[in-house]
Amino acid sequence: MLDNQESSKTLWYIVSMTAQGVLFLPIPAAMIYYFNAPLFLLPVTLVLFFGNIIAGMGGAGIRVILYLFLISVIIHLTMLAFYL
Repeated sequence: MLDNQESSKTLWYIVSMTAQGVLFLPIPAAMIYYFNAPLFLLPVTLVLFFGNIIAGMGGAGIRVILYLFLISVIIHLTMLAFYL
């Protein structure tokens, strides 16, 4: 199923970057400021964000891009569930 999306790799990369930039990057700042979460959440988010940028711009396959996006979603939802 993922191999069928190979022709839409650029679209998935743009969706991944937009979702992470709009939804996930503000999460650690809000949790640290409002809920006194530890500061290590910020580097975790930045590593996931820049990992996705490097994978997408480096020519990784569709499986890598989608799995990185899925891992990022799971990690951020887990952080939200744990610290809120």
